Amino acid sequence: MVRRLLVVLLSLVALSLTTAASAEWTKDVSYGWGSGDTSLKVTDPDGFKITVAVGGDVKEATIPTIFKLPKTDAYYLVTIHPKDGAAPWKKKIEIKKGKQAVLKVLYKAAAKKAKAKPAAKAASRSYIGKLINSTQYCTAKDQGKLRFDFLKNGKKAYSVTVDKAATKHNLDFTSGNYEVRVFVERSGQFEFFQTIKQDVDKDGWKLSMGCKKRVKRRRRRRRRR
Repeated sequence: MVRRLLVVLLSLVALSLTTAASAEWTKDVSYGWGSGDTSLKVTDPDGFKITVAVGGDVKEATIPTIFKLPKTDAYYLVTIHPKDGAAPWKKKIEIKKGKQAVLKVLYKAAAKKAKAKPAAKAASRSYIGKLINSTQYCTAKDQGKLRFDFLKNGKKAYSVTVDKAATKHNLDFTSGNYEVRVFVERSGQFEFFQTIKQDVDKDGWKLSMGCKKRVKRRRRRRRRR
């Protein structure tokens, strides 16, 4: 029972929305003697196409117009076609023998729906982190200034250089999953070193770059006293 009631309510809502969005038509019909002929005079809406079905024949004209009709009481289907391409208006109009029916129809186009503006993209959150150059522990050829190129979706987002044995603090980067290309400076030029992945998803993120092979430190022998 509840489900059936819900379906009915939804149908009524849909119907009301459809009605609100459709064009409005208002008709007025009056009768006069005219010349004694049986006819239909249509005065409005000006410039609209109109058709009248008379038996198996369909008469067509542009408003304002007058249709001469058979001398008999009858109902004829009248169709008016809006200029804006909206659905046509269809009504049966009573025609009285020996009189002129004067039809006036007022048309109000449906209000155009405003185009929905695309939703503004929520600003991405950024997080603070740091880059560490620890190449001072590497072999001589791998020591030096480093350049970190952060790529997101294949495009470079950030590029930061860090001196040997130094740390760059308070780097405020937009959240995301980055590919980081690392270059080491050799003879005044940056040469590609390696590519690693780095997630920026919280404050305090850290990326430290060193090397696999480190300089071997000689242990000092204690002097015997």
